[in-house]
Amino acid sequence: MPDHKFNILFLEDNLVALNFLITTLSRELPDVKFVPAITIKEASQKVAEQPFDLFILDIQLPDGNSIDFLDALQKEHVSIPRAIFMTASKVPEFRQRAQNAGAVRFFEKPVKSKEFAVVVRDILAQQPIPEKQANAFEGLLSCLTPIDLVQLKCLSHAKMGLEFFTKEGVRGVVYFREGQVVHAATGNQTGEDAFCRIMTWKSGKISEIPLPTALPRTIQSNWNDLVMNAALRMDEAGPTT
Repeated sequence: MPDHKFNILFLEDNLVALNFLITTLSRELPDVKFVPAITIKEASQKVAEQPFDLFILDIQLPDGNSIDFLDALQKEHVSIPRAIFMTASKVPEFRQRAQNAGAVRFFEKPVKSKEFAVVVRDILAQQPIPEKQANAFEGLLSCLTPIDLVQLKCLSHAKMGLEFFTKEGVRGVVYFREGQVVHAATGNQTGEDAFCRIMTWKSGKISEIPLPTALPRTIQSNWNDLVMNAALRMDEAGPTT
């Protein structure tokens, strides 16, 4: 029995394509266990049974689409991994929705298995959070606002993302490169509008996430100016719930 280091959920309703890709990828990635699913219902059952290090998701399934599947997991506060999306439909809004849902790569079918294996290997090689150092603290902090957290990450020259969830299950992400905020997204908003909206949130959950392989830059402002602008907008808007 091989010693599997990673678990990957592979959601694809075409059994021929599913079996071919799993067979090919298993040869290239012997330390990975691929768990197949052909419907969203089956995928949901698999997620409930075990943790995964990566999702590989066909978008259009017989019982729905995998972007909605991922959104539903997030609203249930399920801890979900990074995701690669695949589709045979050349629909631009799929790509944008997939990126907002946390996609690290987006492939149009047919997929080249060798290239796909390289991408999967590279994603798995990344640490889920920046590499821990001997002189770094880990722990839980309370009574911090989103703006406080952003300032801390910028001052520490972070290269990573922060994922926010409100108590109502609304998701938002803010990404940093070398201490600058480069992208933010929530719902249908991206850029500074999304950043300012996330900064108004009062309570919820937060976690660190890695930078996607392909990350759009939707924010150009210096982080100091960005935070000040967000604070001004909050003052002008008044109290929020």
